[in-house]
Amino acid sequence: MSGNRNDAKEEGSGTEGEAPKGRRGRTFKAAVKWSYIMDVGRQATTLIVTFVIAGVLGPASYGVVALATTYVVLLQMLVTQGMVPAIIQRPNLRPEHSDAAFWMVMGASVGLTLLTVPFSGWWADINHTPELAPVVIALSLLLPLQGLHIVQEGLFRRDLDIRPMAVRTNVSVLIGGVVGVVAAVTLRNVWALVAQQLTTGVLELVIMWRFSRWRPRLRFNRQAARELLSFSSGSSLASLGNFLNGRADVLITGVFFGPVAVGLYRFASRLVDSAISVTVSSLQGASLPELSRHQDNPERFAERLVVVMRASALLSLPVLGVLAGVASPLMDAVGDRWDRAAMPLTILCIMGAGRALTMLNGPMLQALGRAGTLAWLSWLFAAISAGSFAATGVALRHAAVADQVTWMSWSRAALWGGLFVLVNIWVLKWATSVSVARVARSAAPSALAGVAAMVVGTTVSGATTGLSIPLARLVVVGTAAALTAVAVLYSCDAIVRTSLARNLAARGWGGYDVAAHAPGQVRAGAQAPAFGAAVAGAALRASEPPASGLRRALARRGWGGFDTAAHAPSERRPRENARERDLVERK
Repeated sequence: MSGNRNDAKEEGSGTEGEAPKGRRGRTFKAAVKWSYIMDVGRQATTLIVTFVIAGVLGPASYGVVALATTYVVLLQMLVTQGMVPAIIQRPNLRPEHSDAAFWMVMGASVGLTLLTVPFSGWWADINHTPELAPVVIALSLLLPLQGLHIVQEGLFRRDLDIRPMAVRTNVSVLIGGVVGVVAAVTLRNVWALVAQQLTTGVLELVIMWRFSRWRPRLRFNRQAARELLSFSSGSSLASLGNFLNGRADVLITGVFFGPVAVGLYRFASRLVDSAISVTVSSLQGASLPELSRHQDNPERFAERLVVVMRASALLSLPVLGVLAGVASPLMDAVGDRWDRAAMPLTILCIMGAGRALTMLNGPMLQALGRAGTLAWLSWLFAAISAGSFAATGVALRHAAVADQVTWMSWSRAALWGGLFVLVNIWVLKWATSVSVARVARSAAPSALAGVAAMVVGTTVSGATTGLSIPLARLVVVGTAAALTAVAVLYSCDAIVRTSLARNLAARGWGGYDVAAHAPGQVRAGAQAPAFGAAVAGAALRASEPPASGLRRALARRGWGGFDTAAHAPSERRPRENARERDLVERK
């Protein structure tokens, strides 16, 4: 029937040969904003819940769930990860593609869930952890739960409509976290973490189906399936390679060291992952549809790529520096059983910096249609990581747990802080017209801020060991490190000064003059964005002159003492003038 909502053109699908466009004029800026709301809310809730549960259960239970989750996420990589990029990247998405994607994902999800029952015992045996088998079986239910809404997620992302996913994530993680904390206090065993994850998975499914208008139909078009698989197979291989590269440490740690070492290492690694997720992952998720729009315009593609790469460094490197500086007081605050994870956390922040600087190579290659290149690159990194971790595991199999965790962290930091960064730089230069020097100059202030924060935090941490209240020590050290990062950024980065001045002026604090804070240093069209909360508002005005964003902010608030025409008469278009006059009159 012509009126069926599934037969309508997919949201943001465009026509053949056109780049995807967001429905109702959704923009990359809005997508990034909602991505940060989603990831910041999720990570904040998850970290609080993780600290509470970790303090109650200890490293052993945390390690068991980490091993089980690694197995389940491995299967999720095989089933779902290639399909979302295929839906986003395809220029002319038809309803037949969405239906074919749904049934392929569901068939694979159900099949792998059933196969998990006999394989769970094998996974428990190789990790020398008998209690792991029932946990793996229970968590394998997450496969069909995610498969039931993976197409809806792809359609929302394609349309740059991140708001439904932000609501889904924050609500489900919050309620799941409450369930996990209550279960941890009452059960005091590994099943508290299982209850948390299953509750979150069920709620994500319910909320996504509530928001989405798309529903699958009982049809399967083989041609549409082949068209999706031609891209998703390479993307899935790339995702699997990335996963093995990212989790090879957990896999090998479990085989050689046991659940306590896994729990300590994975807890420290989880904190670094959370910092990267809050600062970079949102940007990475919104970058694929944005860059895909410019895949046929190399100059514009390079311009937008530099914008998001600079933002990645600006947001991630100072945060990782602060995290490295507070490692010791942070682990003291969690509990005495976790103090052996302090040094690994500091070391893994080096690994996190390398990952943050190179994570955007993935969406860059996918947007250019080079999923195969991304796949072999991911597998190359995975093979090198596995070899490095296996050698470390063999050498330290009978060492103390603290030494095992510390040297495993050094093994990972050496790869991501050196070799992998160099390879990704070569790929960037090969695939685009972006010069390495241009990227290095834009990231230098952020790197300097991160190093300064780590040094100051470590120094203050050593000087405050006498404080008897762990939380008070954490606040003192964290404040010192954070203020250092902000001061260095403000001193060294002209665009940060300009963005701060713009936001202050937009709120009526007129003591700041945009021109005075960055005289002659910021070129129109060269403003790299600074994403995240307050910074994100100024971030995606990359193609606007500095005064343009300020004029719009003042006009939107109805502060008529600011004469927009006098500030840039040649830049105003009649349509914009009329719109802003109307806004001021209504105000």
